[in-house]
Amino acid sequence: MDLGNHTYSHLSLNKTPVDAYIADVALDETETAPLLASSGRRERWFRYPFLETGPTKETRARFEAWLGAHYYRVAPVTMENSDWQFSGPYDDAMARGVARQALRIQQQYLGFTRQIVAWYV
Repeated sequence: MDLGNHTYSHLSLNKTPVDAYIADVALDETETAPLLASSGRRERWFRYPFLETGPTKETRARFEAWLGAHYYRVAPVTMENSDWQFSGPYDDAMARGVARQALRIQQQYLGFTRQIVAWYV
């Protein structure tokens, strides 16, 4: 399977200077590139954390020029379902062994996702 780059620290390009953002993306490669190289592959996909592409057109253009120079393509995104809002409470309930709470969170997540999918369709 392909591994994509999503930055090392899950930074927002809207809130991070482009040079620092590029450095964080490059740092991610130190983790993922060896994994891919072991099967003769390299990273080629990048997805913006929070789907935030920068505060200005110039920021986005500068970063995407860097991506292109490093043979990345921006991964397409067809929908966003805010799963991150559910994962923390779910993981916490599981770690505490509170199965009913975890199940309730799972059901809320699935219901929310059904609504989101319907909205995107």
